Amino acid sequence: MCGIHLHLSPSPSSLQSDRDLSHDLSHDLSLLNQRGPSYQSTKTFNLPTTPLSNVTLSAAVLHIRGDKICEQPIISTSSKSFQTGWCWNGECYNLSDFQSSSGSTLNSTSDTKVILDSVAATGLHETLNKVRGEYSFIHVNKKSVNFGRDALGRRSLTCNLDLSPLLDDVSTFDCSSSLSLDASDLTVSSIGGLYEVPSGWVWECFCTLEEGGRGVVRVRRGR
Repeated sequence: MCGIHLHLSPSPSSLQSDRDLSHDLSHDLSLLNQRGPSYQSTKTFNLPTTPLSNVTLSAAVLHIRGDKICEQPIISTSSKSFQTGWCWNGECYNLSDFQSSSGSTLNSTSDTKVILDSVAATGLHETLNKVRGEYSFIHVNKKSVNFGRDALGRRSLTCNLDLSPLLDDVSTFDCSSSLSLDASDLTVSSIGGLYEVPSGWVWECFCTLEEGGRGVVRVRRGR
């Protein structure tokens, strides 16, 4: 089990100071690191098509399979110096289906890398529809950030925005597996300002400017 975390904010107009942001992330990462003692890392970059989007990806990895740790977040850079990011907390039980259908390009024993390679080859939705297993993920692409978890919600993922009515936007958006909700009380929907991400959907979050130049983060449901 790994810990994954996303912080997304509109860089020029975030309501948080650098000092406040550093303090908040330090607290979140201290919880995150308890889920993955083998390796921890944080990466920060901007979405090139929306320059005001400041993305911070963090992961804490628990190494339980294979000879080598799969370090996360996985950051890839294209020939045009565009960075994409990937965080995965899951188990894919039909990994051989991906490997056999794509040949030697997916011969890794790490499902984190195999699933990411499949996303790059066939797309996010097509890949997730094929996965048999439990997971939560964060994927940074060229225009936005996607996140979600498996249809049965077997891996935790929480955020600081109630996604069930999806009526509001926020000045900064956080999504994390560092805190799971109390499953013994199904009437509980939030703890400490965090809400459980509804399972079975791919969610998209992105930064935009309102009138007056105020930067906000909006979230919408994909499929």
